[in-house]
Amino acid sequence: MLSKLPLCCLLLYCLVFSVKGADSSRKNASGTISFLTKSQAAKAIVNDSQESYFAKLKGKEILAKTKLNTKGESEQQRLAILKKYYEENVSEYSVEEKKFITRYVKKLEPCLRDYPKFAGLSWSFLKVTQKIESGLPHTRDKHIVFSQKLISQMLTAEKRGLAEDGMMERFGVLLIHEQMHVFQRKYKNNFDGFYQSRDFIKTSKIVKGHGIQSHEVHNPDAVETDWVLLEKAGDAGKNARYILPILLLPEKSPIKSLYQMGMYGVIVQGDPAKELKPVFKNGKLEKSILNSIKRYRDAFPLTSYNFHPHEAGADLFSKLVVADKFKKVRPFARYNKKLVATETAVLRKWFKKIMAEEHIK
Repeated sequence: MLSKLPLCCLLLYCLVFSVKGADSSRKNASGTISFLTKSQAAKAIVNDSQESYFAKLKGKEILAKTKLNTKGESEQQRLAILKKYYEENVSEYSVEEKKFITRYVKKLEPCLRDYPKFAGLSWSFLKVTQKIESGLPHTRDKHIVFSQKLISQMLTAEKRGLAEDGMMERFGVLLIHEQMHVFQRKYKNNFDGFYQSRDFIKTSKIVKGHGIQSHEVHNPDAVETDWVLLEKAGDAGKNARYILPILLLPEKSPIKSLYQMGMYGVIVQGDPAKELKPVFKNGKLEKSILNSIKRYRDAFPLTSYNFHPHEAGADLFSKLVVADKFKKVRPFARYNKKLVATETAVLRKWFKKIMAEEHIK
């Protein structure tokens, strides 16, 4: 979930683009590029067959995401109201928007040659209004979801003459970031070794209770919050404490917007193989701003977009592969050069392993 081209470059990309409807698709060098019609999008946006999303949404989160007050409604009624809202707020990409997106997907092909399984994924795009997830880019099943406002901003940036490297840093990175979530959903277990190498542990169950559930925000790109980080390296004993990365809304402030959410590290304790429970201190949930926790920052030192290992992975991969091919794109410029050289070498090795044909399960 995430928040510059000269004309001569555009002529290099001849778009054989037959558009008979918004569901048109074309063959990319590695796969198809498809755009859902409004009716297809309405069905896809509420499809929970791959993972449960809507059933997890509760009062405060629903209010933040939709401004709908579903207090007092049964679970069945709440789900019906939510799905109707999402279905009514889908749209279709225009011919200009389809050509624009397709052009940038094609520009990314050289970035992905070392990652064959990722490159082989088909691309599918679904358009929504600003009312869905506050207009934030995200994914549903195998579809990348962009809002009208976001795609208009990207088109405007290109029309105003933003250079190719600038467009790749903004839109190219975003495309790969969201496609990475599609990959993660399809190949769920392929990232386990990578996360475990960073001291993350996959849990069997986290008993969140009212202290978390009442104001938790679920990320549509990583619905399950089942990865925790040991608070102290090497301390995996019976009473070990773990950091649970999570998105939370304010407990007491009136909820007006999804942008009120924050990234937190909640302390949980117990046996990850059985059950973990949140820790309370003086009656208050023990939590800290996620990126104020050095131990957590050090797990993924080249990103602050780390409120779920899947988000950290998507952020790192998208920036790494674009920067490797577009040398003026420098997403890691603010970090120590030695750290960048060491860490990116490790990341390339992991991502190539994860996305090699023989590694896919």
